[in-house]
Amino acid sequence: MKNSASIQESTSSTGISVLIVLALGFLMATLDVTVVNVAMADMKSTLSMSLSGVTWVVDGYILTFASLLLAGGALADRFGSKTIYILGLAIFVLASCLCGASFNGQMLIAGRLIQGIGAALFMPSSLSLLAASYPDERARARMFGLWAALVSAASALGPFIGG
Repeated sequence: MKNSASIQESTSSTGISVLIVLALGFLMATLDVTVVNVAMADMKSTLSMSLSGVTWVVDGYILTFASLLLAGGALADRFGSKTIYILGLAIFVLASCLCGASFNGQMLIAGRLIQGIGAALFMPSSLSLLAASYPDERARARMFGLWAALVSAASALGPFIGG
């Protein structure tokens, strides 16, 4: 059994930075689910979208994310969590740039679909990377608690930030 000094050592600044990097990726994906709900009326008028199109902006992300989440976990098992996390995060960030540069509804919907693919890749990888980064059970439990608090805050802040 490790003493509290070794637990604090395993949750040092390096350990905290791992938590922050992994939580930020998860936070972006969680924010993306809730942030667009508030902006639907503006998207509809600015991009001249129909109600169906605006619905696809929200649901397209969730559809691709949910349908590919298990595949993302399987790919992480096969090719390594770090590799799939970085690949998924890169896809997500590039798709976010596409969404930001969208000049019509179709481009925005395509970007959101691609964002869902990226999120499906990096979200399961983030959990396995977090677990592997903290071999001590008590430190791992503490980090999962902090991680859960950050992700929960993102869900609550999404509509506020979107507004």
